Amino acid sequence: MYVVAGGNDVPATWRESCEPRPRFPLDILQGAGQCALDVDGTVKAEPVTKLGLDSCRVHVRCLRRYRNLVQDLQIGHPDQVWVSDISYIRLRRHFVYLAVIMDVFTRCIRGWHLGRSLNQSPTLTAVRRVLAYHRPEIHHSDQGVEYAATDCTHMLQEANVQISMADVGAAWQNGYAERLLRTVKEEEVDLSDYESYTDGMRQIGCFLNDVYTRKPIHSSLGYLTLAEFESHWQNAQRLIGLFTKNRSKSVQS
Repeated sequence: MYVVAGGNDVPATWRESCEPRPRFPLDILQGAGQCALDVDGTVKAEPVTKLGLDSCRVHVRCLRRYRNLVQDLQIGHPDQVWVSDISYIRLRRHFVYLAVIMDVFTRCIRGWHLGRSLNQSPTLTAVRRVLAYHRPEIHHSDQGVEYAATDCTHMLQEANVQISMADVGAAWQNGYAERLLRTVKEEEVDLSDYESYTDGMRQIGCFLNDVYTRKPIHSSLGYLTLAEFESHWQNAQRLIGLFTKNRSKSVQS
């Protein structure tokens, strides 16, 4: 379990707060084959061309397993650790797939993408877009093929981002991202009826960009919204830096 400094509301363990959920519903996966990392970090997979999972057809030792770097890590500033996850969204006639990236310290959403197929596209697009203007020290996810695929890991490594992954079957080790997706489904998806991909993109985007980040206030954050909390923290750091600089000049004179 990693801890967030600054009074953010963090459960004692994500095993208590994140009930295990299927990564995707049975009617999506049934008959499609399995695609997962084996114990030694290799991939056991059958081609899942129906779902666009061409990334599953890889050499048996292509995908590396990364160890959990955030276990018991003290988190004290923004962009120290990002967490990511992906889940399905049911439209009227088919499914789409939502990939999200969240900063653990502020709980602000750094990036997201709604993909039409369950391949690397949603995760890669979300990561590529957000790395253009933000860089974390650590990117943490589960060991899904979408995040273990070399395209994704190489992109993070080229940006000098450390890669961290939860243990196999330990959903609570990626509890922040799990909880975010659960919130999105409970407070937006389950209350909406998306007519099309475009409608889903518009409504989910409105929730993630405006409602989730800028509307609810949090008692653990001094009754601030997530955006306000991050802004106040950054302003406080600038003031501390200015005070330290002026004090140093006074001592030298």
